[in-house]
Amino acid sequence: MDHYKDRTIEKILEKDDIEMALDFLMGNISPLSEGKERKKEEVKETKKVSRPQGEKDASLFKEYQENRRILGKLIATLFEEVTDSQAYSAAKVIGIYDEIVEHKIIINNEAEMSMHAEHCLLYRSQKNIPLLQLILDKKKVALKDKEQKLMAAFLKRHFTLLKIEKIYKHGAIKVTDLMTNEEKILFDKIMNEQQSVGNYILCTVLDMGDYIMTGSGTLPFSIEYPGGQTVFKIFSEYLQGIDDISNIPPEKTEKCVANIFRYCFETKAFG
Repeated sequence: MDHYKDRTIEKILEKDDIEMALDFLMGNISPLSEGKERKKEEVKETKKVSRPQGEKDASLFKEYQENRRILGKLIATLFEEVTDSQAYSAAKVIGIYDEIVEHKIIINNEAEMSMHAEHCLLYRSQKNIPLLQLILDKKKVALKDKEQKLMAAFLKRHFTLLKIEKIYKHGAIKVTDLMTNEEKILFDKIMNEQQSVGNYILCTVLDMGDYIMTGSGTLPFSIEYPGGQTVFKIFSEYLQGIDDISNIPPEKTEKCVANIFRYCFETKAFG
């Protein structure tokens, strides 16, 4: 797919945790803050303790890291199957297709590419079937056991805001899922190291049984800033329009995702 600048999903997913952390600190993956000037020193120092009943956290964290690596490769492979027409159509919805000058999708950094890939695969559909499922059905991709578990979780995902309640050792974070109003344990190395209690994470959630993890793109933010308040408002309006969280019409979620992503791309919230 040559309609992007010099950004590819492979470049994003080849990065290890240290490189991704540097991206966050350098502003390629930035929280929604006023003027995008939220600095490292603004992240409040949090003394990390072991999680109660968290004896398995060290091994769960290793499992999470392996799952993150496998999921990254899967997304890269499957995103290559998205056609130019499908990618263009998705890009127009979130405002990153230049129809006037360059006539192509404008991607400025790895964080934007990651969000675009997730939007295409999970939040664009045909007859209420996400492109990801259509690609899997068409290509009849042979998956190993771990890949099958991850892909099943990816397909059953939900889009939400997570509120950070407590930050523990071994990459564990206690969060409240604003969609389900449940407390969960999230494993995420970068969020664990760079975020503060009280901040929010906009993301796609995968339920791995003992813990949750995020999809290919996440956006941490604080509601202390106007940008974060706007995202929170859009999500709240979406949540208020849902009668049954176990049966959300796909078009409602797609509209919410598109509205938030478009706002974030317009305000350069992704770096």
